[in-house]
Amino acid sequence: LMHVEIPDGVKGIGHSTFTGCENLTYLSLPDSVTKIGENAFYCCAELTNITYQGSTKMWNNLQKGAGWDAMTGDYIVYCTNQSIEKK
Repeated sequence: LMHVEIPDGVKGIGHSTFTGCENLTYLSLPDSVTKIGENAFYCCAELTNITYQGSTKMWNNLQKGAGWDAMTGDYIVYCTNQSIEKK
């Protein structure tokens, strides 16, 4: 099991940053993140929990590259106001 906490101030997650991190289960993102690159979490099959320090509106407005969450687990994004399930 791997937990990754992105520090405050980080503005983006780059292309393929966590591709193939098979043990990544938990991710915490600050609300400073405005962009998630293509295939950033591709093949992170165990990713089931994402905590985002912003609202659901902010999450939905994030720029997300193609395939950013391809082949991930059935994650839930826990925002400050409510949760969002993977579609």
